[in-house]
Amino acid sequence: MSPGADVVDAAVVVAWGRGGVHALAQARASLDRVNVFPVADADTGTNMYLTLLDAVRALPAGTADAAGPAGGAGDVLVRLARGALVGARGNSGVILSEYLRGLALELAEHRTVSGAALAVGLDRAARTARGAVARPAPGTILTAADAAARAAADVLTDGDPSPGAVAAAARDGARAAALRSTDELDALARAQVLDAGALGLVLVLGALVAALAGRPGGPGRGLRGAPGRGPTASRPGPRARCRSGASRTTASRCAP
Repeated sequence: MSPGADVVDAAVVVAWGRGGVHALAQARASLDRVNVFPVADADTGTNMYLTLLDAVRALPAGTADAAGPAGGAGDVLVRLARGALVGARGNSGVILSEYLRGLALELAEHRTVSGAALAVGLDRAARTARGAVARPAPGTILTAADAAARAAADVLTDGDPSPGAVAAAARDGARAAALRSTDELDALARAQVLDAGALGLVLVLGALVAALAGRPGGPGRGLRGAPGRGPTASRPGPRARCRSGASRTTASRCAP
């Protein structure tokens, strides 16, 4: 399925889950290193990875082949969400599972998902994740989810309702929010890092873009260098790469 396709089907959802697991597996160590909020316990990347891994493992045998799962897109999303909720690890895993739950609640009855429906689903996903947190803070995965939902809705206003365009806008909106996170949360500013959970969500949304394009999952453009933000880093580096610095020109290097 291409970015210009009319709908998201079950095969795309399965490919998204698998791609997200792959992307988080590749980035987990880098995300763990920049985990400073709400607790600096160096496990955000691992928790998001294991949560999504359990979500994908919850898919029945009929969905094992991404080329032809038996159920509709909504059915697969419901199974992913249930698996994530059961297997959620840590704060970041719980938030990711709630994000998937909101998406599944909105799209459960859809055998295929249009771009417009995907945008609505991403909005509910963001609201559901935020509602699960007692004291939401700015500059976190919740901020990135809100930004992704707004960017997805803006695509519909601009007149391009394809799911690929909606997903790409959501990824880019989340990415922009992640790059701003150091300016929004004191704990991140003191450590001079970007928010690990927000970066993890960018990877997950980037895997959706890749699934829609029929590419293997991975960070893709989602966490590569931003215009005006300095050089691109394609591999995880030491923690110094994740420091925003006085000029912020190295901020884009925090991408795992």
